[in-house]
Amino acid sequence: MYYATISGGSSRNSFQAVSEEGSSFFIPKEIFSRKHLHLKQELSEKEFFLLKDECEYFLCYNKALSLLASREYTRFNLKQKLILKKFNLAIIDKVILVLIEEGSLNEERFAEAFIDSRLRRAKEGKPLLRLRLIQKGVPREIADKILSEKYSEEFTEELIKDNIVKFKAKGLQKEAIKFKLLKLGFSNYEIRGVFEEEF
Repeated sequence: MYYATISGGSSRNSFQAVSEEGSSFFIPKEIFSRKHLHLKQELSEKEFFLLKDECEYFLCYNKALSLLASREYTRFNLKQKLILKKFNLAIIDKVILVLIEEGSLNEERFAEAFIDSRLRRAKEGKPLLRLRLIQKGVPREIADKILSEKYSEEFTEELIKDNIVKFKAKGLQKEAIKFKLLKLGFSNYEIRGVFEEEF
């Protein structure tokens, strides 16, 4: 006894599986062809739900790739995006694991891109950027690794000097500049070392 049948969708070359109870799901044409399905094919209950999971995985995976094609994501942020698209949580987790294994989803790459983007907008200190990365869902160990590679002592000094030039051009005095630098995430120790040269 069959549980569902395959029928044509609302448009040409679209397909769906419809159960006797009335529930249905869309079958991507790639899966329809790959599995050699055909119209009016009867499905058992087990076949119906296995096919449903396969179709949802296919759609979820391709949606994730589409999102990753536009920019880098953290595991956490990509999962949230896919949840908003109403994909099943278990399938989302499977897709994310595959994307990590393939290298399509890479949190180190996200961290590097995020840091570069932030530094183009504001020359911030390492602690502040670390906080921003963690808020974006980057694991602490990855944030620390990428920031340690980026923020050498010389690089930090250059950022502080660039900020000092900018703040001086705005007419700020030494104490006001120090306050601004602290807000940008630089430590008293880092600031003091540069101030001895600049003031």
